[in-house]
Amino acid sequence: MSKRAEALGASKALNKSRMQLSKQCEVPAAKGGSPRENFDETVDLVVEKLEAFEAQAEYSKARRRKTALDWYRLGLRRGVERATQAVVNGEFTLENGHLLSPATFTIKKRVKLPGSEEAETKEFTFTADELGFK
Repeated sequence: MSKRAEALGASKALNKSRMQLSKQCEVPAAKGGSPRENFDETVDLVVEKLEAFEAQAEYSKARRRKTALDWYRLGLRRGVERATQAVVNGEFTLENGHLLSPATFTIKKRVKLPGSEEAETKEFTFTADELGFK
């Protein structure tokens, strides 16, 4: 095989690879230079797209983490509010440095679960032993 035929075969292979790469990765196929330059430019476009995707994924991960911590904080705040309310209402009492509660107590909370159309009231029943009360 002549050197010219080898060069044409390599150029054809690079062009085919460039076109498939651009199609699979949904980036524009570079044109205008040598087959090697076009292929390299297309690879650079794919790398840029991947880097942008990774940056977006990191941002989304950080955002989900912040949202989860915000909900956790809100839950803690609601728990403290509910406990304070229970002490004020006489459900919990303080005797000899111990916080006493009824054997069981129920908390009603309106919740909207993912996939449901509207919020519904849910009841959560706890025993004193579950929460470490006497």
